[in-house]
Amino acid sequence: MIKNRVKEIKKQGYTIIPNVISKKECEKYKNLLEGYYKKYSSRYANLFKKRTVADKTYEKVVYNLHNKDLSWYKLFEHPSVTEVLDKMLITGSYKDSEPYYLYNNSARCPLKGNPGQQLHLDSRLPGINYCIVANVLWVLDDFTPSNGATRVVPGSHKFSYFTEDGKVYDEEILITANKGDAIIFNANLWHGGGPNHNGDSRWALALGYARWFIK
Repeated sequence: MIKNRVKEIKKQGYTIIPNVISKKECEKYKNLLEGYYKKYSSRYANLFKKRTVADKTYEKVVYNLHNKDLSWYKLFEHPSVTEVLDKMLITGSYKDSEPYYLYNNSARCPLKGNPGQQLHLDSRLPGINYCIVANVLWVLDDFTPSNGATRVVPGSHKFSYFTEDGKVYDEEILITANKGDAIIFNANLWHGGGPNHNGDSRWALALGYARWFIK
């Protein structure tokens, strides 16, 4: 099964692991996030550039979950995910044994009217031989075409160039998923949150894992 997941990632850039956590657990994590957002959102620095990935005008966002509740560590270290990450981020290192780490964690929920993100890649280095950064999206609400499901261009993790700003690519697809699923993808994959048309909740935990030398 792990081999199949890794093959999918190598071919299309991503894989979906279904039903990793229960719907009840999803509700518990969502309730935590709603509480954090109410408590901390007013304290976040308002330095967002309009019409870029950094623009949080039409979304709820929470940062640094590791310092808020230990229950998040169940997701950070979930074996169904880390066994795939081991293959992605250790392969190709010295003696296939060097470590990787969780270098980024946040959660976001696009609001009604959110136009969707610019397609982008998170590794900042297109065209590299090995996966050096991997992302995990924990789906806490169903991802649908109407509430902001993630858009990707399958196979784009192999491209040696960046996306063009504002361009809509014919190969682009939506990743729909059910609450409790985990989406794992090579951070070189072109991706972006979709527009939220109906205003339904679409919380997702976004985790980034990197080889040890990425700072």
